[in-house]
Formats: sequence, C-alpha cells, structure tokens
Amino acid sequence: MLHPHVSVRFYNDNINHGFREAKGLMTLEKSAIVFEFEIADTITGMIKSDLKKVKVSFSELTGVQLKKQFLRVTRIVIKSRTMAALGDVPGSEAASVTLKIRKPDREDAEGFVSAAAMALSEFRLAELESGDVDSD
Repeated sequence: MLHPHVSVRFYNDNINHGFREAKGLMTLEKSAIVFEFEIADTITGMIKSDLKKVKVSFSELTGVQLKKQFLRVTRIVIKSRTMAALGDVPGSEAASVTLKIRKPDREDAEGFVSAAAMALSEFRLAELESGDVDSD
C-alpha cells in the first residue's frame, strides 16, 4: 500500500554533550526514512554544518515508536539492525536514535510513526512473501 508523503520536524539538543543541537525533518519514503538536518552551536545559535541528508532503508530498521509522556517532550525512537545504519543521524547510539518533537509537531509525529510502522510491517511482509529475508 502506498502512503501519502509524511514528514515531521525533529530536534536533538544533546549532541557533543549539549554544546550542539540538530534540527531537521524526517520524511517517509516508499522503503526508507530520510533525515535532513543541520547542526548548530547551542551557545551562539550559529549553524555549524551544511544541510545533511541521510537515507535509511527499511531493510536496516527494526522499529519506530512514539513515546509520549504527560508534561514531557514527545520523542520518536528508531531502532536499526546495525549501528552503522543510523550512524550518520545526529545523536544515534547503539543502533538507536531518539529524536525530540516540539509540541506543535506532535500530531505530525503521531501520523509519521503510524505510517512508518505500517510501511515497515508491509515491507517485512513483502520480504517474507518473496523469501528474501536475512536469518541473522
């Protein structure tokens, strides 16, 4: 099933022990999640990097989930099969990345995670049907 173009803005304010912050956009594609972001100095606010783009295939991902807590920041947690898969995404650690979502973007985050989970499930099902599954 094809899904509509779905994206959500994110940030990660804990890069280099809080001295840098990444701000970006995650977009869901047919068989991947694309991260576009810039990194800025948290003290001066000046951009420290060019716009970067990282594409992570569903074949590398193991899960996408939304973590909402009362009176706390909403987060999207993405997990991968290998550390290398998310290695270029700011704040990734041990085959996982947690990205924060600002309050105005919470509804977009819910839609993104729902669509991503469905697309990832459909991708896995297609893998099973074609017999093209890694058995590690």
